[in-house]
Amino acid sequence: MLSLFSTERNLETLLLDINNSVRERRGELTKFQPVIPAAATAQTAQQQATTASDPFQRQIFDISLDGNFDQMQTILRTIERLQILTVVREFNTKVTEAPKIIINQGQATTSGAPTLTTSFKLEAIIPKEAPPTPVASPSPSPSP
Repeated sequence: MLSLFSTERNLETLLLDINNSVRERRGELTKFQPVIPAAATAQTAQQQATTASDPFQRQIFDISLDGNFDQMQTILRTIERLQILTVVREFNTKVTEAPKIIINQGQATTSGAPTLTTSFKLEAIIPKEAPPTPVASPSPSPSP
């Protein structure tokens, strides 16, 4: 069951995996920044107790992408299929470049797709305890 969760090793290639997905879809990765957790001194006693009893640690990345709707949809589906368990939080998308409207002989048409800027926090969930490695049991020696 713990194989569903992230490991430090999985996180080493997360930027590469996301960047490859964005490039394949001809989008643009404009921001990929790890979020540094707030200092423990700023947390209340209740927050510290909750954090200490939580069996998971979280690594959060602030991500921003540019592209059209189809590109964003495909990139998000690819992130969803990553082998590590991630949670998308604070998802926000906005139109940064609207399509041009062309009026020709009384008919309005659009040229191009709108460009979207999408930003979100990607939270990778890592178990605090490493999964146990199976120990090989010694094989019984044959009886003479």
